[in-house]
Amino acid sequence: MKINKPNISTTIRLALLLILTLSINCTKKEYITIVQPEEPEPRVLWVPDDFETIQDAINASQDGDTVRVKAGTYQEGLRLFGKNIWLESETGPEEAFIDGTGWNNGITIKDGENYLNTTIRGFTIYSSNVGIQIYSPSGTTIYNCIFRNLANVEDYDGVWYAGGYGFIYNCIFDSCYTGITGGYSVGDFSNSIFIRCYGRAYNHYASFNNWITYGWNLFWNNEENYSPEDEQHFGDVFADLLFIEGSYVLSDNSHAIDAGDPSIQDKDGSRSDIGVHGGPYAYPIP
Repeated sequence: MKINKPNISTTIRLALLLILTLSINCTKKEYITIVQPEEPEPRVLWVPDDFETIQDAINASQDGDTVRVKAGTYQEGLRLFGKNIWLESETGPEEAFIDGTGWNNGITIKDGENYLNTTIRGFTIYSSNVGIQIYSPSGTTIYNCIFRNLANVEDYDGVWYAGGYGFIYNCIFDSCYTGITGGYSVGDFSNSIFIRCYGRAYNHYASFNNWITYGWNLFWNNEENYSPEDEQHFGDVFADLLFIEGSYVLSDNSHAIDAGDPSIQDKDGSRSDIGVHGGPYAYPIP
């Protein structure tokens, strides 16, 4: 009997098929599905309800959270440690006080905070040195705060830029040695009041690389308003505030009413008043 030998190419194909079959049967394939973690929902952390101190609440916060502080006096020197958060009072600067006496600064911004996402709002702030000190490359935006030398120290400054980014709106600088000091810095301040500064309302150094702009502020009864090389800026007002006695609320005939930056509106849609009771974030909150 004649036996036909299989074709060599057919033999190779059969061998490959056998190897493939064994491989499929012997190898267990596992597939891993990668799930992207969800962004945490922003939270409101209350002081003193949830946390006894403001610093404890800041330490527990995450980017995007709000630390909201009830009325009272808080004896703390605060540091944000790079947290991009809103730090605000519930009822405004005439009822919520950060007393940094014994600390150099009331609040220190130096750990990479982004001024676009970091806001301080609605406090009276005082300390043994500076109310808020901002270091490069960090930054913050400040609304509706009062910087006042309640600690009775000789050289209290409201805000001091040691580099960094700072944007300051609708604040009051009362009885400071210097209201704002800036150099090697970027920022803006407007709609703010400088009164009774016994050094200088605005002092800047390193003018060749100081990119702080300003205008639409009110100056009254200061030893000096600007550094010698500075000039009056458009919209600035030089007149008595005419507060309602015992407060920082403007009387009906105050020169600060509807005198702020016309691009900024009060909550009622009118042109912003100068001072802590003007601007879109003024108190009381409805």
